[in-house]
Amino acid sequence: MLFPHYYLIYPAIFYSKVKKIPFILVPLVHFGEPNSEENFNLFFNEKGKFLLKKCDYILTITDDEKAKLAANGINPAKIKVSGIGIEAKQEKPSNADNFRKKYNINSTYVLQISTQTHDKGSHHTVEAMKVLWQKGIDIKLVLIGQILSDFEAYLLFQESYVFENTIILNYASEEDK
Repeated sequence: MLFPHYYLIYPAIFYSKVKKIPFILVPLVHFGEPNSEENFNLFFNEKGKFLLKKCDYILTITDDEKAKLAANGINPAKIKVSGIGIEAKQEKPSNADNFRKKYNINSTYVLQISTQTHDKGSHHTVEAMKVLWQKGIDIKLVLIGQILSDFEAYLLFQESYVFENTIILNYASEEDK
């Protein structure tokens, strides 16, 4: 887990203890690439562990995230899996046709909404799409989110067919999403 704002979290924990209210943290833990310990300490460091141990409850998105925290010394009894936060019955009806028309998409497409960087799998997504495109499969890639420098550098070395089949949006409206 990589908290960029420790200086805000420490006082929040202190305040919750003083006021005797539960402190709940949603860490959105990043453990780096699967089967690679190289980035593990960057994403799950001692400061983060300390903060998690001080929490009354921790909300995780997945069971895997919960298991990884528990395996690293965090009390599993205080970890609750909350999921992604969308209930099927709460979803708004999709208006994919408007999105397709707006961006001139006449085929199947793959959508990734995140910061566009190696750690979010952007490189891997493009590489997978290249396999499909090279097989002649008519499919588009839509990337929504800020492009970080590592992904930008990667894109600079792509062949033209990658750009012809990729729509890159730094920002998308709620309607588009």
